[in-house]
Amino acid sequence: MGRARELAGLEFLSQRADVAAATGVATTIFTLPSVPFATYILTVGIYANDVPNYHEVALVMTQGSSVVITTLNNSNLIALSASGLNIQAIQSSGASNTVRAYLTRLNLDT
Repeated sequence: MGRARELAGLEFLSQRADVAAATGVATTIFTLPSVPFATYILTVGIYANDVPNYHEVALVMTQGSSVVITTLNNSNLIALSASGLNIQAIQSSGASNTVRAYLTRLNLDT
């Protein structure tokens, strides 16, 4: 589980996940709780390789039992998707790799 931090009266919760991912396969990296509204910053990458091609940043919002992902930068070799409350990464490096992801929740009052 992550660690909560407070900054100027706001609380943040961060988590890290390292997940083995086959190339071209949607792999769940986080499962979010079912809450009416929550907002996250998500960073996903394969840091052992070329960072610009293997790095994705997105805003993630829960809406009850579903997730909306808004990508802030498009990576050539990592894509993000959602299935219910599961956030998934698809890496297309041509080989299996460990995907490292960081997820920070911005509003902990819900």
